[in-house]
Amino acid sequence: MVKHTHKRISILSRQRTRYYIQLVLVSLLLLLLDQGTKYLVHQRHVRFSLGWFSITYATNTGSLFSLFAKYASSNTIFISMSVVALIALGFLGVYFKHSKELCIVQTLLFAGVLGNLIDRVLWGFVIDWISFWNYPVFNIADSLIVLGIAVLIYYSFIKKNNDIFLFHKT
Repeated sequence: MVKHTHKRISILSRQRTRYYIQLVLVSLLLLLLDQGTKYLVHQRHVRFSLGWFSITYATNTGSLFSLFAKYASSNTIFISMSVVALIALGFLGVYFKHSKELCIVQTLLFAGVLGNLIDRVLWGFVIDWISFWNYPVFNIADSLIVLGIAVLIYYSFIKKNNDIFLFHKT
């Protein structure tokens, strides 16, 4: 009976390892896409417009839609909040059962938060470049964060998948 329990723990361990490898690889691909596009726009100061869509280089020391940008300490506060968010995302997979839905949420949020955190640490601001009509300028990391939250809301409230956050049973 002890051997059977050990096998179960070993299988769970392998599944969790595979889960984290997938999470990290997809997050890295999304992070590279975000940072690569920001680098091109930042280095070249690209400007492009189709009327309804434009690529516009902009900097942002605030949060989404430049909220709180006027406060001098906002960058430091957002760096701290980003670090806390990344730690919390890491603990989600450790203490909660992993599901496809939670993996999607973690991947999107991790890549988005890390993408903007890298900007804040390297430049002191976030590089935004995507603009639709008169909508505020944003970037891929912002899109990943919004999409991650939307997926979380969808599976938690609309689909009523309450077991997305069940604790691991060991």
